[in-house]
Amino acid sequence: MEHRQLLAHVIQHVAFETMGWILEWLVVNNYQITYTRVYDSAHPFNDAPNPDTIDLLIVLGGVMDTDQEDKYPWLVEEKRFLKSCVGRTTIFGICLGSQLLAESLGGEVTTLPKAEIGWKLISTVDFVSYSDEIRMPKEMRTALVSDVKFPEWHLRTFSIPSNCARFASSEQCPNQGFVGRVSSQEGNSSRYVTGIQFHPEWDSTIVKALIAGDSEEDGMESDGPQELLRGFIEGEEQKAAKGWLFRFLDALCGTKFF
Repeated sequence: MEHRQLLAHVIQHVAFETMGWILEWLVVNNYQITYTRVYDSAHPFNDAPNPDTIDLLIVLGGVMDTDQEDKYPWLVEEKRFLKSCVGRTTIFGICLGSQLLAESLGGEVTTLPKAEIGWKLISTVDFVSYSDEIRMPKEMRTALVSDVKFPEWHLRTFSIPSNCARFASSEQCPNQGFVGRVSSQEGNSSRYVTGIQFHPEWDSTIVKALIAGDSEEDGMESDGPQELLRGFIEGEEQKAAKGWLFRFLDALCGTKFF
C-alpha cells in the first residue's frame, strides 16, 4: 500500500524570518511544504489549504503584535484560520505564532516589563499530572525536557490556554512553552497544539537580518542582539538548540501522535 506524502503548511509573517533549521528536518522527513506568506497579498488566507489536509501547521514569528489588526488586516484572517485548524491538525507556533495560537485557544497576550533578547536558559516545568491526564506518550514527554539555552527576541508573552499545560519557563518570562491535546470545534477529532516563545529554529542568517532590519521590538537590551550573534559564531549553543528542535519535532510528528 502506497503511503501519501505528509503535508507541512507554513505561515510566514516576514520575509527574513524563515523556518531556519525546521526546513532541514522537513526535507529529511520527506514532507511536502506549502506556504501562506502574509506579505504577498491582501487576503493571503484565501488560498490556504483545507485544515484536514494538513499534517503539520507551522506558525512562525514576526515583528508585529497580535492586536495590530488595523495595521495588519490579515491578522483577522489568520486568527480565524487558526481556530479552524485547532483539533484538525498538529500545530506548532513560535514566538508571534505561539501568541496567535494561544489567543485562538482563549489565552491572552501581554507585555513583559523588559524585552527578553539573547541566549536564555529555558527550564522544564513539571507537568506530569497534565501529561498523565491526556495520556501523553513517553516520547513526547521526554522531548519536552529542555534546560537548554535558546535564542530569544520578544517583548510580549502568552497566558497558558485552558486544556493546555506550561512545559517551559525562563527567569524573565515564566510562560515559555505550552502543549495540549485539543478538540476541534465540531468535537469529532483532537490534535496536539504547542507554542514556544524561544527560537530553536533560528540560524545566523535570520539573526543578522533581524539586527540589520532594526526590529520593531521595544525595550531592547543594548547588548542583546550582539550576544545572540556570538552564540551562533561560537556554535555550541546553536548545536544544542538544534538538537532539541529535531527531537521535539520527531516526537510531535511521529505517526502515533496524529
